[in-house]
Amino acid sequence: MKKSSLFTGVLGALAVVQVAVAAGVAGAWKVVGTANGMPIEITCTLTELKAGALSGSCYAPDLHATLPITGTHHGRSVSWSYPIDYQGQDLRIGYDGALKSASDIEGDITVNGSPAGQFTAKR
Repeated sequence: MKKSSLFTGVLGALAVVQVAVAAGVAGAWKVVGTANGMPIEITCTLTELKAGALSGSCYAPDLHATLPITGTHHGRSVSWSYPIDYQGQDLRIGYDGALKSASDIEGDITVNGSPAGQFTAKR
């Protein structure tokens, strides 16, 4: 009997995680990380569209700018990016992460597609 209750408990916990992940990524996220040794602290508001597409914006206080994003969300995978002008250079900053829970994303930052650092995001 103990084995079946443990199994039922584990299945119940997995169902809760799946429901939390299925709830989506829409909403405001505080993103903290580093890209090429430079700190990043932004707030991104993600909006889920049909077929796993994301839109929204990220506010970058250092740039005093709201940056439009595009991205995708499939299962636990979440990715978005935005263009910036950094000292006269056009760059695309990308965030490729995984939902760790309904309120946590962890992943990698890219600059123009090249690895640049890591980030965490919290609701």
